[in-house]
Amino acid sequence: MGIDRIVSSLGLRTTNYWVNLLKSLPPHEIGVIKVSAGLFRSSRLFQSFVEEVAYLARETGIMLPLVVEARKNALYFYQRKLAEALSEKDIPSYAVPVNVVYLEPSLRENGWTVETIFTAGIIEAILSHRVPILVAAGVFDEKIVPLSGSVLARELVYTLHAKKLIFVGHTPICFKDGRCITEIWPEEVWLEKIRRREITPAMARRVRSAFDILSRLGPGHSVQITRPQLRGDGVSTGLLEELLGNGSGTYIALPPQITVYPLMAMDQEWLFHMIDEAFRVYGRRLRSDYFDSIRDKTPLVYLDSLRKGGAIVYRLEEAPYMCKLFTRQDYEGIGIGSTVIRTIYRHFGGLCWRTSKTNERNHTFYLRLLDEYHGEVVETKRFYLYFLGKTCAKKEILVKRIAELPSSFED
Repeated sequence: MGIDRIVSSLGLRTTNYWVNLLKSLPPHEIGVIKVSAGLFRSSRLFQSFVEEVAYLARETGIMLPLVVEARKNALYFYQRKLAEALSEKDIPSYAVPVNVVYLEPSLRENGWTVETIFTAGIIEAILSHRVPILVAAGVFDEKIVPLSGSVLARELVYTLHAKKLIFVGHTPICFKDGRCITEIWPEEVWLEKIRRREITPAMARRVRSAFDILSRLGPGHSVQITRPQLRGDGVSTGLLEELLGNGSGTYIALPPQITVYPLMAMDQEWLFHMIDEAFRVYGRRLRSDYFDSIRDKTPLVYLDSLRKGGAIVYRLEEAPYMCKLFTRQDYEGIGIGSTVIRTIYRHFGGLCWRTSKTNERNHTFYLRLLDEYHGEVVETKRFYLYFLGKTCAKKEILVKRIAELPSSFED
């Protein structure tokens, strides 16, 4: 596959987790694209989208299923227009018949829900390098019934066991001042933003809709809304950036599940190698005696459900101190670090930690969390020291203690 070539040639912002995952997934398990009706009304955006789908197909062989709305009085209009545009780019497509989608009456979702989808033809099209295009409609008692494109796209992701649902041509979720929300937030943080009315009622409904979708799909999936971008050679829908990373639009995902263990209950050799591997890419090696040096502090180990990242916490001056935060490089970017910190914060009502002043990338990430929890940062000669919640009140005592802690890495 040419994913690496796309990344290097276009200079896209990517996420290690998604790039590596896309290389290993069966083609039909990558994702589904929901195309808005509004995209067809903008000739520039429509042409950009067609070019991006064609580019992706030619360079990587990835044929993502496309779900379009059913136009009133012209059910197949968008399906045909998209198929014709792809044909002009020499990209074959497959007009998926509506009778592969079986509907049943529902008290929700405008009266209809998807009972099942006969996916054999869709998967066959993907494997034979044709782009499947589905109209948002199905059948009930042999009658064709239009339904919401978002509902069909959601059920298609679920049925294909795909990882991403990407909305193209829809407006990203924004604050009232117009700033696009790109952060990876857990549901409770979104709900707090809604409660404080930092998000408009219309945007709030879209947030709730995204989490309704995710509750059906479960962890390990994402709902992403692209944001059109101006590039040197014209406009972009942002599709490629959303596919290969978290994108620059809105990214919503269920956070990983976190479990807490006493250090003494862990396979310490395995844990040591995982932490060591996480930092090795930065040229750092964990001290061989590190666990022995903190054992008397009764440390706790926070691990995500995939066991690909976590943190070690112990009490320092009776305050929770995070001495290590780690994520395997190939799993960076899916919210493990931020979820771990939020979990620790909820358990203790506060948290403090430090990072080297040479690590500006992590400093930027931590500043976003400080802003979320109204925390504080102190700068010393060698470190940035961070304080959340209850630890802010003990900041003066903790600053000296934290700054004097020995390094956990080999020289």
